[in-house]
Amino acid sequence: DGDPKLHFDEGKPGLHTAQGKLMHGTATADIDLDLNGGGWNALVTLKGADPAEIPKLPRAASAELAGRLDGKVHLSGNLVRRREHIELTHLAAELVRNKGDGHLPRTIKLAGNGEYTPAMVTLRGVTASGEGVTVGASGTVDPRSGRVDAALDIAAAGGSPLFARWGAPPGLRLDALHASGRIAGALLRPQLSLHAAASNVSFARRTLEKLEADLSLRSGTLIVSGLSGSGLGATIAGEAELGLFDGGLDHPKA
Repeated sequence: DGDPKLHFDEGKPGLHTAQGKLMHGTATADIDLDLNGGGWNALVTLKGADPAEIPKLPRAASAELAGRLDGKVHLSGNLVRRREHIELTHLAAELVRNKGDGHLPRTIKLAGNGEYTPAMVTLRGVTASGEGVTVGASGTVDPRSGRVDAALDIAAAGGSPLFARWGAPPGLRLDALHASGRIAGALLRPQLSLHAAASNVSFARRTLEKLEADLSLRSGTLIVSGLSGSGLGATIAGEAELGLFDGGLDHPKA
């Protein structure tokens, strides 16, 4: 679509600017080709796309992600060798969700790199951030089965409003939270294992300088084990369970 123009730069052909429709939005691409080696690269710009239009996305996920997605990403590949491989670099995108409530931030910023093949999507330092929380992932996602295997890193500022929406008790305060570990299994029913540490945690007029625990998600239930903390000459230890989802991640509990 649009009015793309073919040009030659140092003997290499290119197409500027190709345009089309994608997920109710507009996608444009500036494409350069290497006729000798078969390589190609493109800068793709997306405006006004709606993630709810992603094929085969579960209904609950579509409702959570519906909104406006704008961003840019560099794509590259080779028409001769490994044609099915597409490298994604310098992703920079922003999703403004239609819903202002729920378990996700209203505005989510995406960044990172990756690789796509029909059999596997590889994430390399992909991050999603919003409302003081940043989640980073490096690993793989099988687009056919929806299974994931990735290292996770989570950093959160203590004042994030997401804590209350995730079920934290009123009056709980902390300076910062960091967690790292892995996620594996079906994307909507994953096995999650993290080690988390929080600083200056206060609740009911009591403050702990540091609080640590191992977190795991099993069948929609968050299991807290190895809980330990100390502050003002006191210590705390224990375990807990919190039901967050009715089975899959697409069915959060109210």
